[in-house]
Amino acid sequence: MVDVGGNTGIDISRVLEKHPDLPKGSLVLHDLLDVIVNAQVDEKVTAMAHDFFLPQPVKGSRAYFMHAVLHDWPDDKARLLLENTKDAMVKGYSKLLVYDIVLPPTGASIS
Repeated sequence: MVDVGGNTGIDISRVLEKHPDLPKGSLVLHDLLDVIVNAQVDEKVTAMAHDFFLPQPVKGSRAYFMHAVLHDWPDDKARLLLENTKDAMVKGYSKLLVYDIVLPPTGASIS
């Protein structure tokens, strides 16, 4: 599983807590270098600096996970991020998992 834009690794660490038998290297944390240097994750998690507007370097992962990522970007940037992820996925095997806030186009509030 690749945690795309995963910040310091809270979500991917929770995955490892629930599945401690996962082998080293099966969980990958991606974010920008200045974020990754502050990540304190288990040695089983591979922390990699990566700009998600560039091609996804981890090809063929079982899952690509995005938590609170897409809502931060205008449509053209979100599309680029999704295309980069899609290009790394294997049809019929890889899954895209999105955990984000969905709001109507106008008059919305999250409070």
